[in-house]
Amino acid sequence: MYLLPTQLWVGKDNTLALSGKGAGSWYQQLKVDLMERPDKQAPWGDGKTVTPTIVTTGFIAHALRTGREWFLDSTKDFLADAEPVWEFNLGLPAKSHDDPKVRDSFRTVALAGWDLSMAEGWINIAAAADAVTRASLADFIPQAISRDSVHLVPEVAAEVVGYARSAQKREGPHLMVDVGATTVDVCLFQLSEVDTGYCYAFYGTDVRSDLGALRLHTRRRKAIDPSAAGRGLASPLDPIPASYRDYAGANGAAAKVDDWFGAETEKTVEVVAANAKKKQRSGLVVEVERHRGLEREKAGDIRVLMCGGGSAIPLYVDAVREAGCALAPGGRTGLRLKRFNIVPGLEFPDRLEAPGLRKADFHRIAVAYGLSFTVDNIGRFIPPSEIEPEPPRHLVEISDRYTGKELT
Repeated sequence: MYLLPTQLWVGKDNTLALSGKGAGSWYQQLKVDLMERPDKQAPWGDGKTVTPTIVTTGFIAHALRTGREWFLDSTKDFLADAEPVWEFNLGLPAKSHDDPKVRDSFRTVALAGWDLSMAEGWINIAAAADAVTRASLADFIPQAISRDSVHLVPEVAAEVVGYARSAQKREGPHLMVDVGATTVDVCLFQLSEVDTGYCYAFYGTDVRSDLGALRLHTRRRKAIDPSAAGRGLASPLDPIPASYRDYAGANGAAAKVDDWFGAETEKTVEVVAANAKKKQRSGLVVEVERHRGLEREKAGDIRVLMCGGGSAIPLYVDAVREAGCALAPGGRTGLRLKRFNIVPGLEFPDRLEAPGLRKADFHRIAVAYGLSFTVDNIGRFIPPSEIEPEPPRHLVEISDRYTGKELT
């Protein structure tokens, strides 16, 4: 289940399934549609329509039902007659956590999906639509779980859970670049360990729904052969080729696709960093010290965590590295941020059991692993809207000089 593609089969009889069977079609890019157009009506046979909210509810219901049935069957000897206490965490991009409309859409499908997963019988469009209608009511109570046990968690915070509990962990500024199938989620945040656990202060965030690895793959194929359709992969879980050169018939048009994706990823990182600096300067900007009459940079860097199924593609890593050079002292942006230090790979957690998953591929399921923790153990996350911008340096210096005195 931890590598389940976010796609749903919608049959002509309006049934919903995780695997294709009979007459019907796949509904893909569920997360992007839910973020950008949750209520958009799409035709679905016999004059009927369906929305991303309804389809995503069906996907969540199927995934939860399948996962819960596996868990209960696997632990029946241990649980005996005990009743599990359920908690459901649903991840969303860090930027979206600051968007009330997107947050409401995600919460609705979380509540509706859970409730539908507990119902008996087939999961179809009509049942999913009814579940969405019920979950939209203020007094709605889902089955076998309390509303307070359904949480929306920024995926960045979930991805860092394993890192924060590993020997790799270090407090301070971090840049997370999550390269998914359809999205690239970028967040510059401060990781701190406090008395109550971990705290993530998001200084700058952005999510691009046009830069994901599957988008890259599709654009490459179209550039080489405009008639290309579908994924062209044996399995939706197969890795995307590292370069346009790895495709039969590679041409200059495909090279331009790679150039564009690299440039846009680099630009997105730079914009996030520029916005982060507006919130916090002292922890992000390089400090200098004088030594024998010469200035030199003080120690300190911004750790970069590359995550997601597409993060191993060199194009994205190179783009982040180029952005780091542009943001550093002497770089073309003039922002003088601390230098990027790309962590070579996330440490595979000792307690994780994931049959069939190579340790080197942990970055593909880092979010799923983090979401398996209770929300209290994930930590506290502070979105940009709740962070007061740090005062400009000249005001800080004046305040320091005249502490406790009136300025005259």
